[in-house]
Amino acid sequence: MQALTQESLQLPTAELAPVSLTHTLLAYPPLKALLPIPILLAIAPVLVGTAAAVHWAGELPRWGAFLAALVGSVFIQIGTNLANDYSDARRGADTADRLGPVRVTSAGLVTPQRVLTATWIAFAVAVACGIYLAVVAGPVILLIGAL
Repeated sequence: MQALTQESLQLPTAELAPVSLTHTLLAYPPLKALLPIPILLAIAPVLVGTAAAVHWAGELPRWGAFLAALVGSVFIQIGTNLANDYSDARRGADTADRLGPVRVTSAGLVTPQRVLTATWIAFAVAVACGIYLAVVAGPVILLIGAL
């Protein structure tokens, strides 16, 4: 019987490429349609506006409004990404030789009906956030939104 030593217990190692959280999450096909970079860009204006409010008021005046604006902004972008994915697949605009991120509908990873349903859900969440903001901030927010 061979004695167990530190050397005999070592397993061969292989060089592994780093895996990011985004890469891991996007392995799930429906999440591939979300396009993380545009979502991050949707967050930026909310953070800038929040920073201005904090600077002006000395603190964050309304946490609920901040969260509603953040969630609403993200879900507007998600709905837009999904609508574009669905529309491009329906029109045949996305083909196999397309450059850029995977389009889940045209790649057959998610059915068109599921993408369309997810689009409406995303926009419904955004509208709910907008209604909350209109109640909290008053009708002036509707005027700003219309611009």
